[in-house]
Amino acid sequence: MPDITYEVIDDNATRPELEDFIASSANGTLFHSPRFLNYHGEEKFRSQGGTVHHLLFRQKGRICAFIPGMIFETDKGPVYRSPYGGSYGSFVYDSLTFSETQEILELFLGFAREKGISEIHLVPPPPLYCRDSFSDCFQFLFLSKGFRIGKAELLMVCRLEPGKDYPLSAMKKKAKEAWRQALRKGVTAGPSEDYAAFYEMLLRDKQKFGTSTTRTYEELQRIIGLFPGKIRLWLAWLEGRPIAGGLFFLCNERAANFLDLCHDVSYYDFRGSNLMLKVALEELAALGLRWMDFGPSSFGYEPHHTLIKFKESFGGQGVARLYYELKLD
Repeated sequence: MPDITYEVIDDNATRPELEDFIASSANGTLFHSPRFLNYHGEEKFRSQGGTVHHLLFRQKGRICAFIPGMIFETDKGPVYRSPYGGSYGSFVYDSLTFSETQEILELFLGFAREKGISEIHLVPPPPLYCRDSFSDCFQFLFLSKGFRIGKAELLMVCRLEPGKDYPLSAMKKKAKEAWRQALRKGVTAGPSEDYAAFYEMLLRDKQKFGTSTTRTYEELQRIIGLFPGKIRLWLAWLEGRPIAGGLFFLCNERAANFLDLCHDVSYYDFRGSNLMLKVALEELAALGLRWMDFGPSSFGYEPHHTLIKFKESFGGQGVARLYYELKLD
């Protein structure tokens, strides 16, 4: 068997060697980075009984795999979660053979048993985030070791195609009509750094629907500072007033994640969201990104038809986000 060792990392300090590995790996994303996870502050999870337990795997001194995770003390016993505080987790790797993948998983399961872990919850990124060296070996081995799919969510994603006809070539008739309506009514759209105006609009939007934001404004500012250029905002304006906005995380060189969409309900008929999203997709494609992850469009197994139709109108197609779970004896 390959000679692979591992070490446990119990903090989210920045380690340049690890950050470089995640950036150049087959499937690493911004959400896998301890630097990203650090924006929460460890106290937030410590108050929930959580402690950082990342595992860093090496072969001949070189990093070959990494899993970010946290152990939570629960009434069912200790539960290992990857991700925590992000959309995707599980193993980051690059150019592993099947036997190497097998050994890494065995080492991880051995660690879990030594820690008395009762359950493991893993959510790997879907293939759209992955390079050509992507492999399904981990997912195959999960199932062979008794993991089950505990939950699935429907993501809507679209392929970004740089060129003069994109994204109009991907947009459905209704989306094009709404885009033209916005232009006729004098709406403009483009990139912005007015995060304060966006967040104020997002709060109003969330309050209207009785929901809360994923992160505080202070946390958003912290992420922007940690990842310069990776957090992008597009706004739509009417006579200088923001009426719609979208926040995008550039997760790696292949894919962006659409985190937050909001609009001023007083100006809904001006279709600012449609114009903003058309401009954002066009400019993200020009940056060389290949995929847009529009995010979840279901509540568990219940599809959110309005969201699905809106995202499909921009070329969205369905991809499953799978939650792997294993109960240990």
